[in-house]
Amino acid sequence: MGTFLQEFHEVNPHLPLGVTASWPLFADQLDGDSDLAAFYQTAVDPPGNWGFVSVMNYTSYYPTSWRPYLLARIVWGMERLYPEQQPIHLIGIVGGGFPWEPVLTFEEVVTDARLSRALGVSEVVVFQLKAALDRHGADFVGQLHTAVNKTDGTVTLPFSRPASLWLFGTAVLDALFDLVMGRLWLALSWVVISFGVIWQQNKIQGR
Repeated sequence: MGTFLQEFHEVNPHLPLGVTASWPLFADQLDGDSDLAAFYQTAVDPPGNWGFVSVMNYTSYYPTSWRPYLLARIVWGMERLYPEQQPIHLIGIVGGGFPWEPVLTFEEVVTDARLSRALGVSEVVVFQLKAALDRHGADFVGQLHTAVNKTDGTVTLPFSRPASLWLFGTAVLDALFDLVMGRLWLALSWVVISFGVIWQQNKIQGR
């Protein structure tokens, strides 16, 4: 992938080629590796040399009180990973997904977009635009632009840190990959085997 990107930029220097992925696959790089991205076989695995990067902030899956914290942490993480770029933040789901997927109301989209802009995000995209136009009317983009960029008024944000099995499960899975890929698993295996041998010997001697 790295070779392809380099050759692509050489042949098409003015045509940007980017990658869009969910935030855990980007956050995976914060510990110095990309094992989760490699496991899921995503294009984030060989990072670097992308024309742009876009992170999916699908806050419709989370309770309202979680969204400000998650957005802030995602923005901070992307700035740390790509200090010389300005990652695009994809907000959703506004509509057009699977029937069972939760969707954001117009007010929730505005709140997430205004918070993203306040945190320094330069470009906000909604998923999916066609579904947003169907739900909110043909002037959805104009209304969203006006609501997000207005300078008057305040936004009240409920705030709480998320406690999700999915979030912690992602962290645990990454930790397991770090354990397997590193040498620590050898030490732990030696401890477990040694404990088993000692326990078996004590059991035999006790007979």
